[in-house]
Amino acid sequence: MVTPDDIFRAVTVTCDHLALWATGGAVNHRSSRCSGRHRAGDDAATGRSRSQSEYVTESAHAQAQAATPRRGRVRRAGWTRVGHGLYLPGRQPDLLATLRAWRLVLPPDAHFTGLTAASLRGWWLLEPPPPVPVFVGIGAATPRPRRAGLIVCRHPNDVPTVAGRGLRVAAPEEALLAAARDLALIDLVVLIDSALAGGDVTVAEVDEVCGKRRRGVRNLRRCLALADGRSESPWESILRIFYRLCEVPIEVQVPILDRAGVPVSRADLMISGTRRLVEYDGDSHRSIHGQAHDMARDCMLMSLGCQRYAYNAVSIRTCPARLLREADEALGRPHDPARLRSWLAALRESTLSSAGRARLRARWRAQASHLEQQLVTGDSPNRLNSVGCDHFGRGRVSGRSDEPR
Repeated sequence: MVTPDDIFRAVTVTCDHLALWATGGAVNHRSSRCSGRHRAGDDAATGRSRSQSEYVTESAHAQAQAATPRRGRVRRAGWTRVGHGLYLPGRQPDLLATLRAWRLVLPPDAHFTGLTAASLRGWWLLEPPPPVPVFVGIGAATPRPRRAGLIVCRHPNDVPTVAGRGLRVAAPEEALLAAARDLALIDLVVLIDSALAGGDVTVAEVDEVCGKRRRGVRNLRRCLALADGRSESPWESILRIFYRLCEVPIEVQVPILDRAGVPVSRADLMISGTRRLVEYDGDSHRSIHGQAHDMARDCMLMSLGCQRYAYNAVSIRTCPARLLREADEALGRPHDPARLRSWLAALRESTLSSAGRARLRARWRAQASHLEQQLVTGDSPNRLNSVGCDHFGRGRVSGRSDEPR
C-alpha cells in the first residue's frame, strides 16, 4: 500500500533531479529531501550551515565570472560586446579589462601600441573620433589577426615592449612613433608633452627612434622640435604651439621674482623681451577660491610690473586673431594676420576641429576599404605595405606595415 509519505518522497526526489539537470549539475541519487537529517548532521560537524556554504560558493563564482571575458556569443543582459565573438560582463568595462579580453584573440607576441598604449599610460589625448580602434603590433612572421576593431602593424624587426598588469605594451618611444602615423601636429605635440612631463620617455630616446627609416618618423621628428616636457596641461601645450606657429617668441615656465630677487610666482608662458605673462585658465579658476587666488596673484604681479593675460579653450579655438594682435602689441610690432596661416592649417588637421576628426575617421575607413579592394583582386593582404582597418565593418581585414616610407 502506498502511503502519503512514499508519494512525498518520490515527488521530492524527482524535483531534485529536475533542478540539478536544469542547472547542469551532476545528479546524486543519495541526495534527497528524505536524507535531510544526514546533511544537517554533516553541516553541524563542519560548523557551517548549508545556506552559508551555498552563498560563499555563489559569491566566489560570481566574482570569478565578473573578472573573466567570454568567447563565443553571449545573449544575456549585462554583457558588452568587445569584438566579434568576444564579450565582457558589465555595461561599461574599463580599458584595462577590454584589452585583457582582446588578449584572448591575439598572437602570443602581440603588444598594444599607438593610441591604445597612450591611453593605458594616461597620456593627454585631445578629441579622437569614436570609435577608436585598438592598435596592436606583431612580428613579421606572425599571422595577422583579422578582427573588427583592430589595427595591426607588422614590424620586420623586434620592437621593445614593457610587460605589466597582464598586458604587453610597446615602449613609450615606439608608442609615440605608432601614433605619429595617424595624428596631426597639434595632437602629436600634446601627446609628446605628456610623455615627457610624466617621465615615461626622454627626448634622447625619441630622437633615437627618429633616426631610423620607418613610417611616421618624419612627422614625429617635426613634432618633437615643438614639444616641451615642462607643460602642465594639454591646453597649455596648445597655447604654446599657437605662439610658436605664429612666430611669437615665448619663454616657458618663467619664475617671477620680487624686488629682492626672491621667486614669488611662476608663469606658464612669457612673451620674450616683455613683461607680458600668458596663461591658460581651466575650470579650476572658475570656482570662488580660484577667483580669489587669481585676483590676489594679479595684484601682486601688477605691483611687480607684469601683465597677466589669461585665455581659455574657447578663446584659443575661436579667437586666434585677437590673441595674435595682443601679442603683437606687447612686442611693439605691426599686426600681420598672415602669421595665422600655419596655426589655422594645423587646427583644421587636428582633432580639435570637426574637419580634423573627419580626416582621422576617413583615414581609418580608407585603410579598411583599401585592403578590402586588395582581397577582391586576389592580392594577399600580408604583402601590403599600406594600412588597413576593419573597424567600421564586420569581416574586413586590418593591417599595416612598419616598412619605411
